[in-house]
Amino acid sequence: MGGESRPEAPIRDAPRYYAARTILGLKALHESNIVYRDIKPENMLVDESGRIRLSDLGLACRVHSELKGASGTPGYMAPEMLRKEVYDQRVDYFSFGCMLVEFIIGVAPFRTKEAANWGGKKKKKKKKKKDGKDDAADKAAKKKDACAKMAQAILEMNPDLSADTWSEDNFKTAHAKQFCKALLNTDPAKCLGGGGITEIIEHGYFKE
Repeated sequence: MGGESRPEAPIRDAPRYYAARTILGLKALHESNIVYRDIKPENMLVDESGRIRLSDLGLACRVHSELKGASGTPGYMAPEMLRKEVYDQRVDYFSFGCMLVEFIIGVAPFRTKEAANWGGKKKKKKKKKKDGKDDAADKAAKKKDACAKMAQAILEMNPDLSADTWSEDNFKTAHAKQFCKALLNTDPAKCLGGGGITEIIEHGYFKE
């Protein structure tokens, strides 16, 4: 029907397409001096035309000279946040890298079983459970421990980008692996985007 919006042409490389759309949204926020702080697939909505809509800006804030503190979703937060350093919009680029890896292989690099158990498992003596409250407390403790280990993994672990998916034509020719590695550098000065979002937009990954 004439009044309906039509979907865009079929997407040959969906991760790259949605990554590009996300970067355009971030660019608009960053130019307004806003850091998003919660990039993850659940917050990237797709409209009827295939365009990305950034949602849930509850953790977004204005950037200022003393901005510190971890804020976001475990497994996506940038190292400088976890180290309690002053940060700016560039923390979004690390999270963006985590999300793009998830787009490509199906799991974020620091939300794997390895990351959730980083540092090894501590054996605990089993205690007899008295009631349902003990179950809830145990689950909460396990979740807190997993989050702490994911944070430690971000600071210490080299993300596993060895999946066969990376060798598929779409990703290999677009240098997707190299692009994600550059985004996931734990040194803010060396992370892709350290000199501004233009570094990301002009990367060869988006050449098409």
